[in-house]
Amino acid sequence: MGNTVSLARLALAEFLDNLHTFQTLQERIQSSPGLPLPNPSRSFWSYPPSPIATHVSQLPTHADFVVIGSGITGTSVVRRLLDSASAEEHDVRVVVLEARDACSGATGRNGGHISPPLYHDYTSLKRDHGQVVAQKMIKLRLAHLEELRSVAEQEGILAESQWREVDSVDVFYNSDMFEKAKTKVQTYKADLPFDAEHHEVYEAKEAIEKYRLASDTVGCISSSAGAIHPYQFVTGILAKLLSRYPDRFSLCTNTPCTSVLPPTRSSPYYTLSTPRGIITTPHIIHATNGWAATLLEKFRGKIIPFRG
Repeated sequence: MGNTVSLARLALAEFLDNLHTFQTLQERIQSSPGLPLPNPSRSFWSYPPSPIATHVSQLPTHADFVVIGSGITGTSVVRRLLDSASAEEHDVRVVVLEARDACSGATGRNGGHISPPLYHDYTSLKRDHGQVVAQKMIKLRLAHLEELRSVAEQEGILAESQWREVDSVDVFYNSDMFEKAKTKVQTYKADLPFDAEHHEVYEAKEAIEKYRLASDTVGCISSSAGAIHPYQFVTGILAKLLSRYPDRFSLCTNTPCTSVLPPTRSSPYYTLSTPRGIITTPHIIHATNGWAATLLEKFRGKIIPFRG
């Protein structure tokens, strides 16, 4: 009887401990992620720092567009806004607010693989969305390689961005997994013949010899892919935009947006607060990745930052 009671108490204690852990985790998930932490560890890819890494433009009191975040998403939006407005002879003012140094978040913290899942996902995409939509999704993924090269060339930063074509090789050590992957490649090639030549299957002996793989390799699948230096690519574009549009573009690094107030009856604009002052705008583009839920409260519990 004594042992039974002791075990029951231990089980209850463990249950309560797990419940407390779950409740604590739920509270953290539902809470604001806050602002990006100051003085973060510096990514290998951000050495040496870009000349515009800590650029601080004078903060205007009003802008047509305010973009929060200076990674590849925010920079892409800014480039399109400014270039399109210039082509149509519109006088548009764009401001980027960045909590830390330019491109110091996720964009500047990876090796720049341009290697989206292709044959890997196609079968399930086709099943879930139909062949036509699945092919459109794959074509979008394929377009990234050429589009990034094109932008780097247009901006004159092809060399510094280190854009290049490479082979992506999936190596298999399990025969069942290799056979399933080969079936996916066959379906992919049959349905997307325009990309078929960019995928090759190598059985064990040929795979080991071609890529100098381990002796227990059962096969591999090679695909065309690419690579780029994201930090130098994005900061290179930002530098070009600052030069091209000195009166229309403001880059404010180490200037976090701490709050956003909606338009009111007396003002049709959003009001953004920063440590450097207040700015109003009719349009805000949030490009803050894992930190989005700080300013967009409805995303709390849906977008959750975590250490990679």
